[in-house]
Amino acid sequence: MTVKTNLRDPVTRLRPITERFGDIFVWDDFGDARYRALLASANYDRGTARLNLAYTLGWAESEFGELTTSDYPDASFYMMQRSDADERHRIVVSGYRSLPWGLDLSAITIVASPRPFLVTTGSDDNQNGTDTDDWPDGLRTHRRDGWENWYRTVDLRLAKTFGFGTRRMILSADVFNALNSANHSEYQAKKSILDYGAPVGDYARRQAQVGVRYQF
Repeated sequence: MTVKTNLRDPVTRLRPITERFGDIFVWDDFGDARYRALLASANYDRGTARLNLAYTLGWAESEFGELTTSDYPDASFYMMQRSDADERHRIVVSGYRSLPWGLDLSAITIVASPRPFLVTTGSDDNQNGTDTDDWPDGLRTHRRDGWENWYRTVDLRLAKTFGFGTRRMILSADVFNALNSANHSEYQAKKSILDYGAPVGDYARRQAQVGVRYQF
């Protein structure tokens, strides 16, 4: 972990330790993170068809932000709170099915509840020379609720295998995020900005690819 000391005072413009150096980073072995989860799964297998359903209920907490080198000006700011990895629910359904004419269809569907994202007030409220430890209501993360903020995707693959003795050629077509869902990857993280908490970036929308694999 790191503590960023010798910050210039925003009022007096003086550094509290020494003017001979700039910001000083102090490393130490404090700082904890904790992840707890309950995983349940069910499988169906009938030879030509397979289906797997998995559900995870999880809690993630940490004493730091995105990185252990959060550079807060005092060790007391490293407090145990929910982290940006605190995804509460995740459901994964994957399956495989043999179709007529030697075709194979496989799919994976993921639905996950919104993750928190790191936030700041956008200003140095406590007047200690940095705004990295100024959080709305003292909380480092904020979570957007509502179905539109859930992560959801459906990926599909259709494949055809041709055999030539001990060699095989596999033709495949894949569609990622087949339903073209808007899965948000970033949110406005500064409370001082009008659109605070609004999505400002998405993961990739629908994509498709074709492929050929030759095995010998």
